Parts: sequence; structure tokens; C-alpha cells
Amino acid sequence: MGRLRSILILSLAFFAVFETSHAKKHYKVASHLISAFLEEDTDHPSGYKGFVVDFLDELVKHLHFTYEFVFADDNLYGSLNPKTHKWTGMMGVLTSGNADMIVADLTETVKRRQATDFTSPFLVTGIGILYHQVTRQALPFNNLDELVNQSEVKYGVVNHGSTYEFIKKSRNETFERMAAYFAANPDVLVPTVMAGVDRVMESEGKYAFIGEAVAYHVLKKHKYPELLLVGDTFWPRQFGVVFPKGSRDRDTFDSVIFELRENGVLDSLAKKWNLS
Repeated sequence: MGRLRSILILSLAFFAVFETSHAKKHYKVASHLISAFLEEDTDHPSGYKGFVVDFLDELVKHLHFTYEFVFADDNLYGSLNPKTHKWTGMMGVLTSGNADMIVADLTETVKRRQATDFTSPFLVTGIGILYHQVTRQALPFNNLDELVNQSEVKYGVVNHGSTYEFIKKSRNETFERMAAYFAANPDVLVPTVMAGVDRVMESEGKYAFIGEAVAYHVLKKHKYPELLLVGDTFWPRQFGVVFPKGSRDRDTFDSVIFELRENGVLDSLAKKWNLS
């Protein structure tokens, strides 16, 4: 009887610790405003709406936590300053302890993975060429190689973003030519995805932006119906929830994300917000 009572007490203690660690835990979630992913909305308790909010609310159903959003002052995704060894953007907010996690269209890279812990992906996309054709004439290029080998249309990426860093380090001949082009023409680089797409639409066919195809799906639906995605997508990218290095929360959230993916919930959310 004494042993049974001890087991019961231990079991109750375990569940009490579990409930305390998740049921009443409050998280600061770093993200940024971008159409369909996260937009201001006074009707939702968080003050926002979008894929990120719906995704977090699905996690809340399983893990019973509360959350609030925090934002980087520089509105960047995050790159590592080689001199100060500090991160900019959302990565900087997380690694400095001012956020508990990142939920955004932040691509997993080697450097980011070395500094933080990513869950399995909640969304997978690819890189594409975003362009705006102002006339009905034939496109000046049909794929990445043709874009790189022509001189009529300028092209760029987010400065020091994951695509930029990948191209800069690649030993692929096409990417090496692109890296040299960016070094010689720094004016083609933009601070954000939105800035890149805005420049595409304002350039009257003289500029193409290379970025996540998910931006095309979102902005074509919500802002720029004439936006084009030229050719096939390449270099698959994945977005996961990002936690501080060694966080105990990563595995717990990862198991729920796996369940949401297997049950088709993530696909449904992506379709709802035109992200697929």
C-alpha cells in the first residue's frame, strides 16, 4: 500500500511539473510583418492574423501556452556580424534573450543552425525568379542561367540573406557568376523580400528578384496580380520554429508539429493563406 501511494504521489508530481512548464508558460515570439504570414488585426487577441497566428493557435491547443509577438528594430531576418559576432534581425532578438522562439519565414541555414535549434519544418518552399513583364513581348529570360547570361534586366536578392550567403559560398559556375555580379553591383541588393518585390513591380521589366516562391504566391494573391514566377523553382527551403540552443522546448514542439503535418493541418493552413 505504501509503495502504491508513493507511485501515485510521483505520478501526480510529474503531471504537475508538466502542466506548470507548458500549461501556464508565456512565450515571446519573434516574427515580422509580411502579407499572409503575419498582419495586424485588432479582432484577434494577439493583435495579428495570418498563417503564423493560426499555426501558433494550433500549437496552443496541444501545449496550452500563451504568447505575444516581439519584433526586431531593424526588420531583418538575421545575419551574423563577423566583427562583433552578434546577430542582426530576428536571430539577434532570439540569441540576445529577448524572445523565446522565432516563428516566421526564416530559412534554416548552417550558421543559423549552429547558433540555434530548429524544429522540423512547418512549411517547405523553393527559390524562384520574380518578375514583372510590362508588355506582351517574349520574356527576356526563361530560367536562372538565361537571366545570368543576359544584361538587359538587372537582378538581385536580399542583402546578406540566406539566398545571398548560399550563392556567395557556392562553387556552382552560375552561382559564382552571380556572386561576382552582386559584388560589382551592390545596388541590386535589397534589405527585405518586400523591398525586392516592390522594386520588381516599379522597374517596368528592368529588374528581377530572386527569392522564396512563397512570396510570389502570397503577393500575387494579395497585392500584385501581375507578378510572374519565371521558370521552375530551385534550391528547396524549409521554415521551422527556432529556439535558443539547447532549449528543452524544441523536442516538445517538434512532436506536435509532426502530428500537425501528418494530420494535414499544416497543408490546410498553407492553402488557407495561399502559401502553396
